[in-house]
Amino acid sequence: MAVATVKVIEALSQLSEQENLCITVTESAKGALIVGGFAFVGGLVGGPVGLGIGGVIGAVTGAVKGKGKYKSVAHVLMHDMTPAQRDRLATSLTEAFIKIGTKDVLTMLTMMMTTESLKIVALDVLRTFIVAEGYSLR
Repeated sequence: MAVATVKVIEALSQLSEQENLCITVTESAKGALIVGGFAFVGGLVGGPVGLGIGGVIGAVTGAVKGKGKYKSVAHVLMHDMTPAQRDRLATSLTEAFIKIGTKDVLTMLTMMMTTESLKIVALDVLRTFIVAEGYSLR
């Protein structure tokens, strides 16, 4: 992994911590199924009131089962992604900044951390990449 890639990933990691971005690890889908299942059964058993009660019970059950199964984006960037994924993410961000006129990586990183409009571009690239890799953002 090139030095530029390491610097880009470190900067994105820092930015994601500032923005408090988290990734769900398939727990959102499981939670939705739990809530839906409880609501369905509650509706069959108790009608409209049972539907509401089943939804509440399902939501609590889903929350308990999903507790602690969210990771920070910074953790995923630094520990869970492969070097190839990190390279692709760094390339995506570099290409986005080249389109707006920044060619030097160090200048790009400094500007990204201090300029709100560039933070937005960087976060958009990061969110798009994370979702494309199969993660869900929270």
